[in-house]
Amino acid sequence: MATQEVDPATQFHHDPWWFGPQNGTFLHSNNVLFYFNDSIFADPMSNNNTVIDQSRGFLDRELKNMSTRERFEKALEQYTGIQYVVVHDPLVTQTFVDGQPNPVWIIRKQRRLETGPQGKIEVLDYYYILDQVIYQAPRLDSILSYRMMNTSLAVDKVINTASSLPKFSATYGHTYTKAKQTPATIQSGTDALHGKAGTPMPETANQPNVNVRDQGLNTQTDLEQSDERTLREALQLTLRHGKQYGDDAPLIGEPGNFRYSTAKESAQLPRPKDTFPKTSIPSKAGTPAPTQNVLANLASAPPTPKPNTNVEPPKAKRKKSRAANDPV
Repeated sequence: MATQEVDPATQFHHDPWWFGPQNGTFLHSNNVLFYFNDSIFADPMSNNNTVIDQSRGFLDRELKNMSTRERFEKALEQYTGIQYVVVHDPLVTQTFVDGQPNPVWIIRKQRRLETGPQGKIEVLDYYYILDQVIYQAPRLDSILSYRMMNTSLAVDKVINTASSLPKFSATYGHTYTKAKQTPATIQSGTDALHGKAGTPMPETANQPNVNVRDQGLNTQTDLEQSDERTLREALQLTLRHGKQYGDDAPLIGEPGNFRYSTAKESAQLPRPKDTFPKTSIPSKAGTPAPTQNVLANLASAPPTPKPNTNVEPPKAKRKKSRAANDPV
């Protein structure tokens, strides 16, 4: 069974028992590389191990190569291969973060291609030490991959949220949020329906004035059904009363300064005279339709006097009856 490879970026190394009389009671510049060399991140075939193995047991070599960090790194310059060097020493740079000394040590893993101080090197990895705990720094590709994944998840969440926001209704059209009516809007809508003078719209007494937004309908299905019903009722009203006016008070005034006339002013306005239509009036079959002149003469003729019903009719004369013995 193949062993699963462990990601080094998820691991860390901490050995508090390493510090003692032999290695030092705390982490400093001269023992940081030796502490890292005993960690799980150090390569046992690195040049650091080679210098340590060749110097231990020989006092002169230990003093020359391992007494200080600068001498140890100078000894590493004589070898080619994998090496570990310190690139940030907080005790030397004395950097501060938020007013506090920066306790982070940074170690670079490199492959030296040429010997000497100016030899070419190839950077492989970075490690940092914080409170005696060693971590491997994330690689640039993993950082970019993580950022792109977070960005993709955020964009996908925004798209899914925005796809459910737009709604269409016959009353409000396309909206992205729930429409709210102010009292002024509701009053103006009521005035438009019933007229300025309070005249109700014909045949609307039996039709309920349903306002979907005021009924507290929350589900999408209820809103769609209410919108369809509102649209259907609006179309029916348009077909029935599209050419009629619902207001008894007409507009008066000059262009740019129109206003609704009052009831008194409406009564004083001239009314158009009743005129007969120019077309002939349909009549019964076989009877010619009267013309406009005939209708006008009939309209101007004096009324026919009514008979007096109070005059008593003359009494009929009664004949006397003759007796049987009377002579003829």
